[in-house]
Amino acid sequence: MSLQGQRQILAAALSTVGDVRGLTKRPAVPNTGDAWPRLAVLDHDAGDAFMVTWSIAVIVPQDEVAAEEWWDVHWPPLYFALKPVAFVDRAVPVTVPTAEGAELLAFDITVRTEE
Repeated sequence: MSLQGQRQILAAALSTVGDVRGLTKRPAVPNTGDAWPRLAVLDHDAGDAFMVTWSIAVIVPQDEVAAEEWWDVHWPPLYFALKPVAFVDRAVPVTVPTAEGAELLAFDITVRTEE
């Protein structure tokens, strides 16, 4: 499977969660619920195979309390949506920079797939 194909599979899995819009790349203007995989690491495995680590950005509400409440509700379904297509390592709060120099509250889900 190609990296492009893996992006599509991850985006499709993310889109099965209510209030989440799975995308294959960052949207021009990210909104709450937008989620997209970013290539993080390609680790050589056996033969010509590679273990691919993805960093999935999930934009949450921009109020800290609302962001935590949104994440509390959406994390379990996100985990279970990704579990059949990737190994889920962790999720951490992060900020995602905008073109205007601001930062958006988000969570970063680290997953691994095989290439």
